[in-house]
Amino acid sequence: MTRKRLHRALAIVATAVLIAFIGRQLRARRPAPLVSGKPVAYWLENLPPEAHGALLPADNPLAQAGPEIIPPLIDAIERGYATRDFINRHRGQLPQFLHKCLPKQSTPGYEIRQVAAFRLGLFGPMASNAVPTLTQLLKKPQTYVGDKGRVIQALGFIGPPAKQAVPFLVDGLRDQNQWIRQTAAYSLLQIGTVPPVAIPALRRNLGDTGYVAASMAAALWVAEHSPEALSRIRSMLIAKGDGNTRAHAAAALAFLSEVPPELNPILARMMDEDDASVRQGAALGLARPHAENLDRIIEVLVEGLRNGQFQIRCAEALGRIGPEAAVSKPYLEQATDYVLRIAAKDAHAKVSIQSIEQNSPTNRSEASEIQTSSAAGSRR
Repeated sequence: MTRKRLHRALAIVATAVLIAFIGRQLRARRPAPLVSGKPVAYWLENLPPEAHGALLPADNPLAQAGPEIIPPLIDAIERGYATRDFINRHRGQLPQFLHKCLPKQSTPGYEIRQVAAFRLGLFGPMASNAVPTLTQLLKKPQTYVGDKGRVIQALGFIGPPAKQAVPFLVDGLRDQNQWIRQTAAYSLLQIGTVPPVAIPALRRNLGDTGYVAASMAAALWVAEHSPEALSRIRSMLIAKGDGNTRAHAAAALAFLSEVPPELNPILARMMDEDDASVRQGAALGLARPHAENLDRIIEVLVEGLRNGQFQIRCAEALGRIGPEAAVSKPYLEQATDYVLRIAAKDAHAKVSIQSIEQNSPTNRSEASEIQTSSAAGSRR
């Protein structure tokens, strides 16, 4: 190795160590809660390689932690990871004997932001104080696709308190990445605000893949209540040979304050079809307190909660129905995956509100009836 290259390598190491030391000193001044005896940053910075797809392994302590970790998660997004990423990027350029001077290779900064954003979103409205930080992240041009998608998704999970992020979500409708466009549409629906400025992008996106266009059509209906939007939704619901699009078009209606009356008979028929996804999507679209045919809706939602592509959405829908869905409590308690478990726990609290009707003998017997019906439905 030449002297020039050696000096360059030593300079890289010294710079990295100095920045890391300063960062630790600054962070040490902030009191933070410990999770399983370690700070939140530890669990984010030491994610296993396989965590990327699931965002957090089910056994990661952050999956179980409560809202006390919201401030440290926000800090994790705001923190710069230039040193970490710089070291990881140049590690291979250094001679082997210098590797012992470097910190061990750990989770890249962009993955930490993804996980932190997603975990914040799972707290729902409780994480409303994270909205400015998440919105600020969307302004950064260097944001990774994964970063951007997970941030948009988190804002949707937070719901109406994230209304200030709506202009950025409208921008997401114009993104080149289809998943980001779809996520932006769903997040606008979850927040409950689809401004008129979004209409041109929503119309263009009706040409996307069928299941993606389903969310666009629902958002277009919220934005303008036009015959065009209603006609498009209806055509998706009755599309022959495309169960996935039909299921997603029906499920997207769950975000509407009220389903257009013209669609109710179609959804009711869909709940008795052979395709489980179609049944469950229709039940999601119809799930409202005091809905007509509510027993059948709850039955299909329980079926979807136990197995299907809409498990989390089915848990949320049962919570949206409220005490009338009390018979679903045993199934909500059985949720295992940590994301589903969080949704199920929230739904369980909403359906557990006691009332005179819920304590009647008729309602107490419905739990055994729904178990039998749900098992039969899963065999269709």
